[in-house]
Amino acid sequence: KNSSHPEKLTILSSEFITSVFFNYPNIDEKVKRIKTLGVDGVIIVVRNQAKLIESQYREHPFEPKDLVNGKPINLHDWVIASGKLEYSFLEALNYWRLIDNCTKLFSKEKVLVIQFEELISNPGIVASRLSEHLHLNTEETNRLLMNLPKENAGVSENYNSARALKKKLLGAFPEAKQMPEPC
Repeated sequence: KNSSHPEKLTILSSEFITSVFFNYPNIDEKVKRIKTLGVDGVIIVVRNQAKLIESQYREHPFEPKDLVNGKPINLHDWVIASGKLEYSFLEALNYWRLIDNCTKLFSKEKVLVIQFEELISNPGIVASRLSEHLHLNTEETNRLLMNLPKENAGVSENYNSARALKKKLLGAFPEAKQMPEPC
């Protein structure tokens, strides 16, 4: 069936909404700001927390307090150091708080939570849920979700080893002097 709502949907899609790096760090305030834009519902895609932490570490296995010149550290120490930052990305993993806040602002009926892993493994099920929630054509939604690109492989271990060696031998990246201080 076609959409029963003739109006257009506003879609804001960005990891920056829950990110604390390189943008405004208060997630609760961001959700309130989204609400003031006239958005009347949200779809939140959550990821397995352990896999997300591993992915973030794989992308930057260095001291998290210094995004440019941080020294290489192991995963355990990286998690501990990340948790001590004034604005830790680990705060974005408090899904229950984000979902609760969105439910209070938008109402339970206007908040849809999707697991990233389900989106990858069962796009047809997710297509049905999205179509029902947004009153969209299920076949079209399914067709679009079935052709999603595969998950970003991220940075390889060899690439990170080369980055660590370069930092050790050459010191700070020359670009580091041109970069703004981390937030």
